[in-house]
Amino acid sequence: MSKKIIFFGDINNNFTNKLIEEARKYVSNNNCKKMNYILPSRDLLAKYRKLLLSEVKGAFNLNVITFDDIVDKLIDKSIYTEIQDIAKKIILKDILKKLEQQGKIKYYKDIMKNDSFIESLIYIIGEIKRSLVTGEDINIEENQHIKFKEIFYIYKEYQLFLYNNNLLDKEEVFLKSINNFEKTKSVFKNLELIIIDEFFDFRSQEFEIIKQLSKMNIDILINIPYKTDKEYITITKTIERLEDLGFILKQKENEQKDLFDKLGIELFSNKKNENFDTRKINVIRADNLNLEIMKIANDVKEDILGKILPNKIAVITDDLNIYGELMREKLSSYNIPCNLDKKEKMINIPIARDILNILDLINNNNISNVVKVLKSPYLNIEYNIPEETIEKSLDYIYDNYKESNIGIAISKEKEKLNYLINASNDKKYNQQLESIQIIETEINVLLEKIPELDSIRYPHDIIKFLNTLLIDYKIEDNIEELYQLHNDEDIYYRDVAFINNLDILFEKLENYIDIIPNSNFDIKYFINLLKSLFEEEELIIKEKNKNGVYIISPSLSRGLEFENVYILGLSEGKYPKIKKNNWFFNKRNMNLLNKKGIIYPSNIELYDKEKLLFGISISRANSKLLLSYCNENTSELSIPSIFIEEVFKNIGLNEKHIENINSDYIFKKDLMNIHNNEELLQNILYKYSKGEDMSREINMYNNLDKYAISKIMSNVNVEFKRNSHEFSEFDGNINEEYNFIDKTFSITSLETYGQCPMKYFFKYVLNINEEEKEKDFDNRDKGNIYHMVLAEFYSRYKNKIYNYIDNKVLEIEKIEDIVTKILIRTVKNELQIKNINKMWNLRIEFMKKVILEFLYQDLNRLKEKQIYPNFFEYKFGYKEDFILETEDFNVKLLGKIDRVDIKDEKIIIYDYKTSHGLKLKDIKEGTSLQLPIYLMAMEKIGYEILSGGYIVLNDKKYINILAKKESKDIIDEKKTLNEEKWQDIMKITKDKINRYIHGIKLGDFFVKPQECSPYCPYKEICRYNKERIDGKDVEYDKTYREPEASY
Repeated sequence: MSKKIIFFGDINNNFTNKLIEEARKYVSNNNCKKMNYILPSRDLLAKYRKLLLSEVKGAFNLNVITFDDIVDKLIDKSIYTEIQDIAKKIILKDILKKLEQQGKIKYYKDIMKNDSFIESLIYIIGEIKRSLVTGEDINIEENQHIKFKEIFYIYKEYQLFLYNNNLLDKEEVFLKSINNFEKTKSVFKNLELIIIDEFFDFRSQEFEIIKQLSKMNIDILINIPYKTDKEYITITKTIERLEDLGFILKQKENEQKDLFDKLGIELFSNKKNENFDTRKINVIRADNLNLEIMKIANDVKEDILGKILPNKIAVITDDLNIYGELMREKLSSYNIPCNLDKKEKMINIPIARDILNILDLINNNNISNVVKVLKSPYLNIEYNIPEETIEKSLDYIYDNYKESNIGIAISKEKEKLNYLINASNDKKYNQQLESIQIIETEINVLLEKIPELDSIRYPHDIIKFLNTLLIDYKIEDNIEELYQLHNDEDIYYRDVAFINNLDILFEKLENYIDIIPNSNFDIKYFINLLKSLFEEEELIIKEKNKNGVYIISPSLSRGLEFENVYILGLSEGKYPKIKKNNWFFNKRNMNLLNKKGIIYPSNIELYDKEKLLFGISISRANSKLLLSYCNENTSELSIPSIFIEEVFKNIGLNEKHIENINSDYIFKKDLMNIHNNEELLQNILYKYSKGEDMSREINMYNNLDKYAISKIMSNVNVEFKRNSHEFSEFDGNINEEYNFIDKTFSITSLETYGQCPMKYFFKYVLNINEEEKEKDFDNRDKGNIYHMVLAEFYSRYKNKIYNYIDNKVLEIEKIEDIVTKILIRTVKNELQIKNINKMWNLRIEFMKKVILEFLYQDLNRLKEKQIYPNFFEYKFGYKEDFILETEDFNVKLLGKIDRVDIKDEKIIIYDYKTSHGLKLKDIKEGTSLQLPIYLMAMEKIGYEILSGGYIVLNDKKYINILAKKESKDIIDEKKTLNEEKWQDIMKITKDKINRYIHGIKLGDFFVKPQECSPYCPYKEICRYNKERIDGKDVEYDKTYREPEASY
């Protein structure tokens, strides 16, 4: 006969270890299929799997699971369509309309169209189903009050609709699994032992599964390690119900209770603990939520600095939506890992709003809708004039023609500008007209893509249009370009996650709309439904770190243990947070609902469970416990939770033991409250900046750190020089000759000088390394990977490529496999990546897509033009000197050419770029020397040149900005150079290099950049400010720095 036992023991008793030993017998004998170990949350699964395998080399089919996994065994979800709240709303609105037409909805007639009423119905239906009450179980009686009758009518119709359409909502899964138990219980036929651990109560569906399993010949051992001195209703009921099923109760004592075990056991029992070490518990009251979060985060940081592992620290809150996210953000800002996913609603992601704006254009192409779409960075429309000009023009149109149709607005603005051009000689009106005309062209291109309203008949039409538009505007490439521009990995992963989930969401949308009769469908309905889906769907932007600080709810703390525990948000009314009864589930209705089998816990029971969970949360600590709460605002004090009062009562604390956290926590009024030298210096400077006499404190600090104040005074002197009217050494006026005899220059270093002499000084004279990478993978890494993969592919498979070009083979076989292998090997070798995880798979797939699309196009182009790729990563100036002769110097240079193609014994030089190439004006301005130097180097070796340019991989474009006239038909380049212009470009380059060498030699590193990039790694050192530099009195020598007006 099978055993059915409840083991009921003190909090944190060690009986779990005995159950683990029992389960391990099955694991060690490779009989995992005969044993299930069931836990209350997925967060515990990894811990218990590790415990089970601690003395075993490995095991197959280790069944450490939750009740949800059991449900999945009992029901085949593949034959159903699962629905969420959005679909429930659609169904319920249709049912209400139908019942109202049948005369069955009268009581709720006036509110049946309100969204709040529909949401209440979803909640009520969910609670009824959680009680395992089906539509057939409910009998509608004549003498029932109409408010119950109509709810039951709605419920029965809703259930019938799900059944007829093979739909599953979240709660229906459990109903179906219980109903299917007899048919599917064979899945448990091999089981000999089920262990159920860390529970103190069971949901109705979980208890029903236990009830059915208890009828089978399986040993079931249930461990409830939550016995306390307070008799909790929740646990008492659970044990009584299990005993009714034939389970035998066995008491287990915990002989090794620590301070926090005892506190958790004694809470709410009116006992007093006279021997509690109060140094191990802290209580704080903060003036506001931000201060509370800051204080806890700083304490966590101190814990980690004190050698406590992050995963041995728990932050527990009853409100993960507010406290959890704020704490995750604060800890992340300290670079402290967290065991909590970063999530984002799709509606909060800008691409979602762009999609909704595009759909609005189908309905109404007024100026407001059009401007919103045109300004989207994700569409990345190229206007060929500065973005600021376009932005200004769009804003002007929007401000002045808000309500107009876009076509009328543009016509009026053009008419006005043409009048001003004729009436005035001011060239600005011509420029404004040019902007408007460019915008008009892009608007026409956009509106041509927007379908006519009459052509939209089905949801699929709109989805097809959206997908086509997103492809046309290269949304995925634009996400990549935005990442390269801003280098924000979080935004990149957020946007990629959005695009990856869009097809799933569209499929869901079509399924939902199929639920409604076609007569209900129109574009407005589609937009509202899509918006609702965006509001409901949540994406994981950043996955939790399993070794990070735990940020969890009290319920999720079961079965876990930590060195230090922080319990946040302990304000009365916030914690415990008792859900108020729904208007349907109230005390007056409870008796009738119970008769129908609908079980809903009372407030007393809910409060009882919150107290138990609080005691469990406290008992998770081993070394330190901190309880905190904050004021709602600074003018009104919040009342501490009754739970804090209970802790005080148990261990003999009072209000005096509460630490108050206010603005002094940041800037202390009393310097005696400073905890370290850094805080002392911060506060001295803060008070000094407020005009206080801090001479005594400064002298005192000098005794602690004699260099700190002098360093500050040195910094003040630097700032005085920087802000004077003369150029100083801090503005790049080094004014001493720089010796570079026999120095070899890289092309990049000279380009750097041309862009910003001071940047050259920092990087190549002072040898200040650029800031260390904050990310494990950036644009430079990606560019290097592209270069290496392409170089290896073209060099290793050169013969096959030539055979393909010569029509000796129809295709190069297995290109995708070849590229994948090279790419993975390159990533592993170059970036030292041992394991290819999900994120790396995503990166590799993206890079593979870019490379393959380019390769297929490039190979076909080479075949068509009979061009042969010949050299790859071709180096010059390394083994033998390459000397470029300028007017005053013989300059040693070195470089590496990405690729050299040959056509009829003449060469074409290419440099790979990820997203965009440079322009001819960059060469003329001296900020791009690469191509001219490459061409001169190859010419000096003896090659005849056709052209030089860039291959832009993302766009699959060939930009031959330096092309000789004879190359026109070969490279399909419209703009070519005759011999005179070609030689002019080479002369310009030599002159620029000559001037740069003069400047370097004379120590001229003035901070006068041609363009100051906001992403410059040295911006924090030079702190360039154009107004400050332009305000200098002393003219610097223009001989070597000012670019020529034109060539």
